[in-house]
Amino acid sequence: MLVLEKSGALRRLHFFNPVHLMKFVEVIQGEKTSEETAALLQVFATKLGKTTRAFKDSPLFLVNRVFTPGNLEAMRMFEAGVPAEDIEKAMTKFGMPMGPLALMDEVGLDICANVVHEMHSAVGERMAPGKLLDFIKANKCFGKKSGKGFYLYDKDGKRQGFNPELLAQVNQTPLKKKAEEIQDRIALAMVNEAALCMSEGVAADADDANLAMILGTGWAPFRGGPLRYADSLGSRTLLQKLELLYAATGNDNYKPAELIRELAASGKAFCR
Repeated sequence: MLVLEKSGALRRLHFFNPVHLMKFVEVIQGEKTSEETAALLQVFATKLGKTTRAFKDSPLFLVNRVFTPGNLEAMRMFEAGVPAEDIEKAMTKFGMPMGPLALMDEVGLDICANVVHEMHSAVGERMAPGKLLDFIKANKCFGKKSGKGFYLYDKDGKRQGFNPELLAQVNQTPLKKKAEEIQDRIALAMVNEAALCMSEGVAADADDANLAMILGTGWAPFRGGPLRYADSLGSRTLLQKLELLYAATGNDNYKPAELIRELAASGKAFCR
């Protein structure tokens, strides 16, 4: 939803699918939008029964931006031969309401692909989509709504096991990884992106970013959101984990945000 002010400034309300079930709305603030407009939009969303938080305008806004690198890492591991069931089990054990592959099927893999391509255009090669998304698009494996995605679905939308079309596209030599490594690969990619958002002023408050991720994506609620989870690890441990992942993968999604380095040096935390 877009709102145009007299000044020509735009302000957005970002709803989440399915809209009637998801209780969170991002209020996106442009450089020239007024506080009056912000307040009116928050009141409007509240009257719809939604919880809101305001964030600075950024590619894909806050929630999708933070969630995308984690989804990409899940797809990259899947494509490299990490068994799909291992990825799913590791992340539900971590506290996610469902595995990342199942969640992408629920959202729609066509939508996920569009988000990845937009992020790729905005931030560069660290968000490169990979060949699997091309296959998904070409073969209309769009998830639950098309009857096939990472999983197959019956006419009632119930999962019927993993999709052999996609399984045929991955490394056929299984690549076994411990659950903790899978969890780090996915969760810490999101933690690092959340730290970048804090550095850029997309989120002014770490607790707001945490709430947005919990209500907007179901991010492991008992862990308090990605930045509260980062604090539970400790900034020095977080930095060490990211540096090890960056060295092992060469993936810039793990290149520690400068804010993380600063917190590690000072011993401070993201959250109050």
